[in-house]
Amino acid sequence: MWVAGISLVILIFELAVSNFSWKRIELLRNQCLGGKLTAFFLTAFVSSHLIHIWADATFDYDVTKQNNMFPFSYPATAKTLLAKNGLLDKRQYEQTQADQLALKQNLDYFPKQQQLQCDIPDIRNNLMILVTTSRLDEAALATLRGQGYSYFDKHYVPTNSEDAIFNLLYGLPSLYKDSIIANRQLPQWYKVAQDNNLTVDLDTINSPQFAGYGFITESQISNSSDIKISIGQIENERLIDYLDGLADSNVILISLSDRKKDAITKTPLLVKWSTPMRYKGQVTQNLGVNTTIIESWLNCKALNVNEGKLDAFGKNILLKQPKVLAANYTAGTIVSIEKDKITLLDDQGNDLQISATNGYKLNQVLEIPMLNDTINLLKRYSVRGEK
Repeated sequence: MWVAGISLVILIFELAVSNFSWKRIELLRNQCLGGKLTAFFLTAFVSSHLIHIWADATFDYDVTKQNNMFPFSYPATAKTLLAKNGLLDKRQYEQTQADQLALKQNLDYFPKQQQLQCDIPDIRNNLMILVTTSRLDEAALATLRGQGYSYFDKHYVPTNSEDAIFNLLYGLPSLYKDSIIANRQLPQWYKVAQDNNLTVDLDTINSPQFAGYGFITESQISNSSDIKISIGQIENERLIDYLDGLADSNVILISLSDRKKDAITKTPLLVKWSTPMRYKGQVTQNLGVNTTIIESWLNCKALNVNEGKLDAFGKNILLKQPKVLAANYTAGTIVSIEKDKITLLDDQGNDLQISATNGYKLNQVLEIPMLNDTINLLKRYSVRGEK
């Protein structure tokens, strides 16, 4: 829509200039502006490419990521032009680039302090979050959709189930897992629930996937509220019957996967909610559950921050989101999601681009500026006081 609007504005401007010029063509001929305009545009064209060559050689990604805006395909880069003329050591260039894109696998976690305003009604559906390692076949999906569940068909989870569970509980990539568990830090949604005297039932006894997170609820304060969040694991043989008994609850059902071919894989996400949802085909991840609980179930908004939106890593899965850059990290692999394209880069430098819609491999060149933005996004909570 923006592209169409801008194109229309440009077209109207061109027509206006053309009409103005045609009516004053004799006057313009006498001004001898042709040579000056030609010199200006030629200088601008050459300068822009020279700046791009310099930025490519010095890893200035703020410049190089604009290369798609050039009127012609970028004709020369530092790697070809400078190396050819002996002005650049290509091996050193590639090593420097690799060092800049390197990502420490364990980062300290410094949460961002946000003031939240929550409006939790006295009467509200309980929230049940379930994971299953069983494969949901077409018959099961059809049954659940018939029971009012919305099917999110672009949900991607790490194939490493430990990372997938950490994503779910904390809304963070596994880069922060060691720091958080070592310091026994609590998930953001849990602290908000506790502040509002709600009960959290995290099943760490009957749900092996959550066995290492008992410390989250061990200091829970008892309260009289009947409203609660329940989190656990369930398998396929009793899944349908169990969900049938949750008619009065909001439910988020996430499938895990043991497929080890890639670092992430697409699995079914099914959601039943008491209010209308706006799923418009956006790519979702377990990272978004933290934000979804706070914004859509606890009904909280951030004060004076981003128009009330939570400053969180994951996005609310129930709301249509702008197609901004999203990221994850699992099993030594950087995951970058931009629009419908998912880029994977492992710690050996191997990259893969796939379509989020169907999982097919895309034959595209790795976009270094986009990858650099992804790394900066992944490290956003690793520096104290940094936004």
